[in-house]
Amino acid sequence: MRRLCATHAIVVVEPGIFPLPVLTWTAGQPEADRHFRESLLQELLRIGGKAVATMHQRWAPDGAGGLRYDATWWPSDALDDLAWLQRELSEDLLNFYEREAPETLRGRAAYLVEQARRRGLAL
Repeated sequence: MRRLCATHAIVVVEPGIFPLPVLTWTAGQPEADRHFRESLLQELLRIGGKAVATMHQRWAPDGAGGLRYDATWWPSDALDDLAWLQRELSEDLLNFYEREAPETLRGRAAYLVEQARRRGLAL
């Protein structure tokens, strides 16, 4: 599922896995090496930009006034690397929060649940 979503610039949100835009943003911060293993950080910086590229970058002019999807945007091995990298870096970031700021994610989750309930959503 994550491979398909990465191919079409769809942000996947699932328990225990940070969305790629969150991971790439975190990787771009000055203290990113506190959150991620250095080798994985370098790999994310290498392929992560494609993961958060705009639709305009993924669709190419077809020469007839239209657009076509660029099927060469992601080689299949890069998609496999990206899915693996997302799992590993999510684990690193969750471990960081657990060590350094254990209440941060729980507090954010509680806030979002409260906001959803105020809007009448059942969770």
